[in-house]
Amino acid sequence: MATMTPTAMSRASVEQQIWKACDELRGAIPGDQALEVVLDVLLWARWIPASDGDLIGYFDAMRSLAAKEEWSSIQNAIAERSGTSLSSSSEASRLEPESLERLRSALLPVGRALNTGDPLQCKAVIEAISELKVSDRSGGELGCSASMGGVWEALLASHPGDAVACLFPMGVAAAPFLGIDHELLLSSANPSQARWVLGLLSLYPQEVKPQSIANQDQWPVAIAAPPLGQRRSDLLIDDPWLPPSPLDCPSAIRDSEARRVFAAHQRCGGTTYALVSPGIGFRTSKDLEYFREELVKKNWLDAVVALPSGANAATNLEGLLLVLKQDRDAGAPIQMIAAQELLTPSKGKSKKQAWDSTGSKGLAQLLSDRKEGPHSRFVSPEELEANGFSFQVSRYLHSEDDLVLQRYLDTRTTVQLGDLAEIRRPVASLGRQEEDGIEVREVTPGDIDDSGQLHQGTKRIQLPEAALAKGRQQLLEPGDVLLSIKGGLGKVAVVQDLEHPTVPGQAFCVVRLRPNAPLTPAALVQYLRSAVGQTLLDKAGQGTAVAFVPMGEVKSLPVVIPHPSELQQAEALEEESVALSREVEELSRRLQRLSRRGWLEDLPEALVRVTDKEEQK
Repeated sequence: MATMTPTAMSRASVEQQIWKACDELRGAIPGDQALEVVLDVLLWARWIPASDGDLIGYFDAMRSLAAKEEWSSIQNAIAERSGTSLSSSSEASRLEPESLERLRSALLPVGRALNTGDPLQCKAVIEAISELKVSDRSGGELGCSASMGGVWEALLASHPGDAVACLFPMGVAAAPFLGIDHELLLSSANPSQARWVLGLLSLYPQEVKPQSIANQDQWPVAIAAPPLGQRRSDLLIDDPWLPPSPLDCPSAIRDSEARRVFAAHQRCGGTTYALVSPGIGFRTSKDLEYFREELVKKNWLDAVVALPSGANAATNLEGLLLVLKQDRDAGAPIQMIAAQELLTPSKGKSKKQAWDSTGSKGLAQLLSDRKEGPHSRFVSPEELEANGFSFQVSRYLHSEDDLVLQRYLDTRTTVQLGDLAEIRRPVASLGRQEEDGIEVREVTPGDIDDSGQLHQGTKRIQLPEAALAKGRQQLLEPGDVLLSIKGGLGKVAVVQDLEHPTVPGQAFCVVRLRPNAPLTPAALVQYLRSAVGQTLLDKAGQGTAVAFVPMGEVKSLPVVIPHPSELQQAEALEEESVALSREVEELSRRLQRLSRRGWLEDLPEALVRVTDKEEQK
């Protein structure tokens, strides 16, 4: 490790200095261009530290910029000496010499750190600028956070000397974190990002000259990180980020992210680290199911890693890392790793908390050693197939509580919910309202009372007559069980006698027990509300921004079959729950009356009365 010099700066202190420097530019240029100007000035410090003829040296305190022409000469010299094709049309070219001089002064400590010749100091500056870029809304989607950069650095440490193909926007943004130790293969279809990344690489004390992937038939290792959720039909054929096109990928894969990952790994001779959106791992569209199945059947899938929030700079969603390898042993197991606690051991309030660098190295070690532990488990291709080729890591990793639950279920007779009942989702047409339609009620999660009963839907909607006639089987009947499977998971109720025609809200599924079912609707509701039922529903939950339970998971939920004595207890429990719920409602009304009266002794009773209409409000 290089010896730290007296001018050494931490990444945090570099960020602070750059942030102050950006304040110097406020009002002079658009705020989203400030970091580009900062990078230009730091390249001045890196490549022209001392005056050279007519070129003014960054650290030459005796000479100041007096004209824009002097700055243009400096920019041209930087591009020539660094071997980069940096554009001279940046916002820095439009600044007056006075503004550039203020920026030069504000960044003097950072410039000194760059010129120590210490790679670690240069890396601290690069990490700081990258982190600030990610926090900038306009540039974040083309950036890479310092936390994720640390993960890439740790993962690629197991490939010493190998050239790394950095593919797609997030892969290209990861390149500056690897510039010390690896030969880089790049292809950026965004000129602004290309200039940015090449500029960051030029801050290193040694020469870093990335090669283009355009003329590379294969590469030993790749980072494939396409933008999350991008839907563009042109990318199904030609992809400017992965030349030469067209993409070599089965036509059955229609998802842009999946196609890009598949095509990238076909050109990789070794290992591909693919950072994708979490939904790629569990969404039930036919093309994604085919994509996941192909990764397993081609024996490419080596590991699946669930990452915490912050993996992708453009979103707060968690990340999913697929490790794909060529030439795996036939039948070799697939490693499932839950890296959330490994990378963020402390439960901070901020979703984008910095990841633990020790955890990044621990993740790389887990993948290298291929050992099971608290965060890692191996599954066979057959187990993946039995689970519909789902890559949801939580499905395969079991906590101690999960094992306790499974041991309990093993001692009881269970039947899948789909074998006990007819289960259906609300049809989409029930969401289309019409001013002159027929009024019905729609159930919301707030309509379910504390005892697990539904007496009425409070949301009034007007449905077209044709839609209601077509969806008449969607009307709720007494004895139906409503289960919330989207958003707030696990709210459940048994439908009572309804005064108005009522349909379920889009968050619910309707469970209608078959006549020969060995339990009552009330008993089923009590089971699903119990610790066992809620744990099973939570475990089955998927999604990132909005949690949901797929219908397949609902139908496969194990339901414990009650003994006759337990059925009797369920009836008593229902009566007791209803009585307690009514008591709670009455206490709530009393509390509202007290609150409305306050300490005013002469308040008219008409103002104190709490009506049903007011309670509903």
